[in-house]
Amino acid sequence: MGGEIARTLELLFGHRQVVELRAFRGREVTSGYFDDAEALTHAASELDGHGYAVYVTLNEVNPALLARTANRT
Repeated sequence: MGGEIARTLELLFGHRQVVELRAFRGREVTSGYFDDAEALTHAASELDGHGYAVYVTLNEVNPALLARTANRT
């Protein structure tokens, strides 16, 4: 599954663009900002494995937001 996630992210966002990951499970919500596709793929896979619904936003993200939660959720 990780390979499919990585290919999709590369197709949608290219290389080193800041991407916002969001995930929810019931009332629990988590999110993070990533510019490392490998870290994003790992986080998405981990969250999915714990029963979270995981998605990325398609809107362009201000790179300054990376300072909030850089490459982690």
